[in-house]
Amino acid sequence: MNKSPRSQKKRAAILEAAGQLFCEQGPHQVSMDMVASAAGVSKQTVYSHFTSKELLFAEAVGAKCHNDELSAALLEQGGSVRESLLLFGRGFRRLVLSEQAINIFRTCVGSNDEQLSALFFEAGPVQVLGILAQWLERQKQLGLLHHPDSQDAALQLLLMWQGKDRIRRELGLPLMESPAQQEAWLNSCIDLFLSASTPQS
Repeated sequence: MNKSPRSQKKRAAILEAAGQLFCEQGPHQVSMDMVASAAGVSKQTVYSHFTSKELLFAEAVGAKCHNDELSAALLEQGGSVRESLLLFGRGFRRLVLSEQAINIFRTCVGSNDEQLSALFFEAGPVQVLGILAQWLERQKQLGLLHHPDSQDAALQLLLMWQGKDRIRRELGLPLMESPAQQEAWLNSCIDLFLSASTPQS
């Protein structure tokens, strides 16, 4: 059954409030009562959409990825393979280098909670990896790319795009590169990938 616009609006408000609270205070410090208050709904409404805090956490992480436009639709907006990868790469770097993403990552590591870490891994990194891998596989089937394995190719791209900037952010250090230098890094990663993955005529 499709949810009403009002119900969908409340669900979106809950996800937004939960995502903000999880990032600011850490999942273990956030209660469903706090989420309800921040979203302007009752706790019963929160539970009607999300049966547990763990499910809400996973959905909030997934929504954050989608809100940053790391979606299959974004990859379809480019006029070429290279343009599509640039669009996705920019969105990916904005997300993984953001204060919110770093805070959630530190919380998962610091909590030593395997369930929490697994939820974050599946809802965030695995989801993004899957979107990119599926798109790369389609390009391969179209004959535009010829990498051996799309999952591996997607993982290699995502790891390259992070560069040393992700490590600096995790350590609480500021980014040293200018926007132009960061864009140059993104382009160099894509050039390296395409040099090995583009069929030679």
